[in-house]
Amino acid sequence: MAASATEQVPRRSRQHWESAHRSILAICGSLIALLGVVLTCMSAISLDRGSFFLFAGCGLILSGTLLAKRHVAGAWTYMAIFAATLAWSLQDAGLGSSSVTNRMLGPIIMLVILALLMPALRRWSRLRTVCVLAVLIIATVLVGSLFDGSDVPAADPVVAASQFHNAQTKGDLQ
Repeated sequence: MAASATEQVPRRSRQHWESAHRSILAICGSLIALLGVVLTCMSAISLDRGSFFLFAGCGLILSGTLLAKRHVAGAWTYMAIFAATLAWSLQDAGLGSSSVTNRMLGPIIMLVILALLMPALRRWSRLRTVCVLAVLIIATVLVGSLFDGSDVPAADPVVAASQFHNAQTKGDLQ
């Protein structure tokens, strides 16, 4: 009798983890699909670049739906949308532009979230998950180092402080 009780505890614990994984994938997949709906609606409103938003929105809807249903194809779909977004950003803004970094920040964050979901989706080991996250972090740092922000004018703190002080003494700041 005692042996069956000890066998029940790991099985229950495993069932709780499986239930938690299903819930997390369903919530994250639903949020990704909702973001896709927002992008699709933005493409209907936007007059310029609407076709890319439509493409990305439909891809996110598909990816989120597949992730919510625990299909690994949802991860592959998101990676294809990520690659298309990177190509679009580089083509639209140019390689040396800091606006590429701004455009890719959200997709990179979602890619990291997707990497965190992979153990639940594919039953990865902790070591494999850490290796994938390390590769993503290194790739993000390397891509970020390509865009040094040289097209953004640097603010001089002394000039900014003196302008703030002048505005304050004139009574422009309330």
